[in-house]
Amino acid sequence: MILYRVAVFFIRIYIKIIGCRVVGAQHVPKTGSCIIAANHINYFDPFFLVCAIPRILHFIGKATLFRNPIVGWVLKKLGAFPVSRDGEGDISAIRRCMAILKENNTLAIFPEGTRSATGEMNQALDGVGLIAERSRAPIVPVRIIKLKKGKWGRHKTRIHIGPPLLLHELTELPDDKRLRRKAIAITVMEKIAAL
Repeated sequence: MILYRVAVFFIRIYIKIIGCRVVGAQHVPKTGSCIIAANHINYFDPFFLVCAIPRILHFIGKATLFRNPIVGWVLKKLGAFPVSRDGEGDISAIRRCMAILKENNTLAIFPEGTRSATGEMNQALDGVGLIAERSRAPIVPVRIIKLKKGKWGRHKTRIHIGPPLLLHELTELPDDKRLRRKAIAITVMEKIAAL
C-alpha cells in the first residue's frame, strides 16, 4: 500500500489548498472492520474520504471506471475494486467486501450507487444493507457537503462523520430479508442526512 500512502500525502496537500474541513473523525473506529458509508455529490468524493478517514480505505467503484487499463491499474493499486451495477448483483464484489471486512479492514461505499446530479441525496441501493447484515460491521455515516464558493471562487467542502451505526441497535427490522436490507439502507441514508 505504498502507492496508497504516497497518493494520500499528495491528496491531503491538494485538499488543504482547496479548503476542506473534517468534523467528527474521532467516530471512526481505530481498529476492527467498519463500513464507511457516504453520500456522493462529486467526482472528488473518494479523495475527500481518503483524507478525512484516518484508516486505509478499500473502495467499491463502478466497473466502467476500470475499463481504461491505466486508470484501472491505479485504482486497484489504491485498494479499489469494481462492482457491476447491472441490477443482477455482483457476487464477486460482495465476496470481496466480505473478505475485506473479515480481515478487519475498512470498506468505503457510496450507498446511492452513483453521484447525485442535484446535490440532494438519492435513495440508497440495497447493497449497503446486504453487506452490513452479512458482515455485522459497524457502519460509519459520512456526509460530504459542498459549501458556497470561498476565496478565489473555490468551493469549500465540509465532511461530517457520525457515530457508528450498529445493527444490533436496530430493533424493528422486518423478517423478510429483502425488506430488512432495504430498511438498513434507508436507515444508513437517514443517518447520513442527519449529519
